[in-house]
Amino acid sequence: FDMKLGIDLGSSTAKLVALNNRNELRYKTYRRHNGKVKETLENILSELPEKLCNEKFTITITGSAGMGLASRINIPFSQEVIALTKATRVLYPEASTFIELGGEDAKIALFREDLAPEMKMNGNCAGGTGSFIEQMASLFDVDLQTLNELAKSATKKLYIASRCGVFAKTDVQSLLNKGENKSDIAKSVFIAVANQTITTLLAGAEVKSKVLFAGGPLTFLSELRKSFVESLELPESDFLFPDNSEVLVAIGAALLSEEKGKEISYGEFLTELKNEKKGVLTIRTLEPLFKNKEEYEEFKKRHSKFNIKRLNEDEIKNVKEMYLGIDAGSTTTKLILLDENNNIIDEFYSNNHGSPQNIAVTALNKFRKHFNEHKLKAAYATGYGEEFVRASLNLDGGIVETMAHFTAGSLFNDKLSFIVDVGGQDIKSIKIDNGFVTDIQLNEACSSGTGSFIQTFASNLNLTLNQFVEEAIFAEHPVDLGTRCSVFMNSKVKEALKDGVDIKDIAAGLAYSVIKNALYKVIKIKNIDELGDNIFVQGGTFKNDAILRAFEQLTGKNVVRLNISEYMGAFGAALYAKEFVQNHPEYESKFDIN
Repeated sequence: FDMKLGIDLGSSTAKLVALNNRNELRYKTYRRHNGKVKETLENILSELPEKLCNEKFTITITGSAGMGLASRINIPFSQEVIALTKATRVLYPEASTFIELGGEDAKIALFREDLAPEMKMNGNCAGGTGSFIEQMASLFDVDLQTLNELAKSATKKLYIASRCGVFAKTDVQSLLNKGENKSDIAKSVFIAVANQTITTLLAGAEVKSKVLFAGGPLTFLSELRKSFVESLELPESDFLFPDNSEVLVAIGAALLSEEKGKEISYGEFLTELKNEKKGVLTIRTLEPLFKNKEEYEEFKKRHSKFNIKRLNEDEIKNVKEMYLGIDAGSTTTKLILLDENNNIIDEFYSNNHGSPQNIAVTALNKFRKHFNEHKLKAAYATGYGEEFVRASLNLDGGIVETMAHFTAGSLFNDKLSFIVDVGGQDIKSIKIDNGFVTDIQLNEACSSGTGSFIQTFASNLNLTLNQFVEEAIFAEHPVDLGTRCSVFMNSKVKEALKDGVDIKDIAAGLAYSVIKNALYKVIKIKNIDELGDNIFVQGGTFKNDAILRAFEQLTGKNVVRLNISEYMGAFGAALYAKEFVQNHPEYESKFDIN
């Protein structure tokens, strides 16, 4: 046969290559699949050049998303490390080491004379991989190439944990909130990835030249390659940067097809793909969030009763005093302006886009008209970036997040037994007995039950948050995804997608998982009765009807969600500002809108 086909179906991308009998690359494609592995492969095949479609070829599939499909369509499968080793040995025999980064995995092989190669892959953690870098880029609100360009201007290195995307996100968010140079942070992300891979996989083993780099991240991100070169402390001449390194695993699969591949024609391959035998579903399912549309309508009606009043323009003219609350959260910034009766004059909500101070200034410019007409008595901040925002804007004071949420909840119900606030990266729970706080819990390190967790998965499924809710609400068989960290969960979601589970059922399953993680991993409740009967939910995540309903379903309790649940931190800060002024009537605010 003149042609060899290699297909690499990775965690994030699908790659296909065709080699001739001299092992020369005649065709390649590299494409994101967004979880739709089979559909993407079918699209790639439909675009193959006519010459390839008229020939028979040998074929092998590889990649983390390829094994199940390969077995169902009866095409030989090869493990990625084996495929990459084959490509390296045949095309780059001078290499003594290869390092490959994929979407969710990292691989290293050490070649020694007269010995079998020593191969290592990351286990269950996706820290230091392509998806990890994408998560970091999302915090800057930029794409990967822009992150790479930013890193080129760096002047110093900052500490960022790379052992887990959750820890790193916290470090990066903290650095952004402190106003560190974005170029320095971007470069430090790449250095963290290099150190993570080298430390974890090499584990002290000696690296000999030459070192070959492969995989999409190392192909497309020059600053990442540079960080690896610097971390390995070898001269640049000891590294190989091969052409087509992003498809090198697929090339290895094509080379292996000569030995173990299947001989097949283009038409036969399409038929096998079309007639794919579905695997037997072994995934546990849960109760639907809603049995029908009527039940959902009743749910919406019940929660529409709990409102804080927003003043109209005529009512605002009669305002005597104003109190400002700012909640500088891990991923969003919220501002709220209250009158003397705790009614809302104005509010503002936005993603941080890597600069909470700039967002706060934008919001204050929106509020400026009110300051021209009414007197501000005090301005208080709370949240993840409280200190930075408070200092940079010269506010009157600040309040710890948990107390801001307690102050806000207590205003609405003085018999509260439990408050849970789910934010972008944090979860706070407050147990209350007779108006006194008896216990406070915060997630220490894991963000698997938070808003950013659900946002990440919605993006992975190619859905907006609104679409995610719509999909989840009427799912008939929500998948039980358990209570695990986001990296493990990602694998479970991809496994479900490969098994043909409907996106609706995955979305609903994720809604359940967010609440299970919050209740059992963060709050660590042993008995639902610990929550009491007066439960108050807060935070932007609970604006999501699927999440709120999952909480009700899992606890068996009706809960209260205000119409401003995402503003409750800012609302509590404004209330605290008002309380301070009432206790100090002579106080003059030092905050100046100008």
